Amino acid sequence: MLGRLLSIGLLVVAAPFAPAGAGGAFDPPVLPEVRRHLSDGWACLQSDPAMARAHAMAVLVSDDVAVEVVLDRIPASRRTACRVAVDGALEAWERVLGGGIRLHRAEDGRHSGIVVRFQPDVREKGQPVAGYVNWKRQAEDGEGGVTGDVQIRSVDLDGEPMPSRAMRNIVMHEVGHLLGLDDTDRPGEVMSPLDAGRPVTAPSDAEAAALRRLRSEATDLLRDAR
Repeated sequence: MLGRLLSIGLLVVAAPFAPAGAGGAFDPPVLPEVRRHLSDGWACLQSDPAMARAHAMAVLVSDDVAVEVVLDRIPASRRTACRVAVDGALEAWERVLGGGIRLHRAEDGRHSGIVVRFQPDVREKGQPVAGYVNWKRQAEDGEGGVTGDVQIRSVDLDGEPMPSRAMRNIVMHEVGHLLGLDDTDRPGEVMSPLDAGRPVTAPSDAEAAALRRLRSEATDLLRDAR
């Protein structure tokens, strides 16, 4: 079986480095780039409210996130399992965040700035991994937001189909990065490495609370910048 595999993300941002902002420390860990957007947003609130709004939106992503799913390398017999994994992952995050954001799969054929691609074999720097995400969190010219390209493994190292519950765990992990959380090594949490034999079915209370605090501060920044 696939065992424990790290999900690896690559982040591209438009803002320079700055210390953590008004929100203070987060636990579980929040991506440093997300803290930086909050810090920079509060710093420019009075002088450039449009840019402060852009930094807030780079954290909030959107209040309606449609995720495009690409299955062109997946046999027809496995495509339903992949869609179920995406739907379950998005529903799990939406449920624990308690409102303020809608996360859903885009209708087939509809395009989105956030894409989930299922592949039989996913590798990062030549090494097999459960999944990874390349993303861009940007605040420029008064506009802010997040785009992402998520790769999800559909076949384990023994050549067997990846169980839908394990794929759901991988999707939840990578969406967690898009929402602002960093990796952790705490077993049983979404942002920890995948244990394919014991997949995580939902974000922990601590992970949900960290994201709610993060989104609350970004919402306050957006409100004050209007």
